[in-house]
Amino acid sequence: MTLESIIILLTIVLAVYFLFRPTSKKEKERFEDKDNWRGGF
Repeated sequence: MTLESIIILLTIVLAVYFLFRPTSKKEKERFEDKDNWRGGF
């Protein structure tokens, strides 16, 4: 394995972790809060 393929693999693993990690209750409440503009409109 070359260094480039190791970096690409590591990036993919981190991206998958951040996309599919279980959200904590505090993060979920913050996201669903109506005063939070990031929660959608």
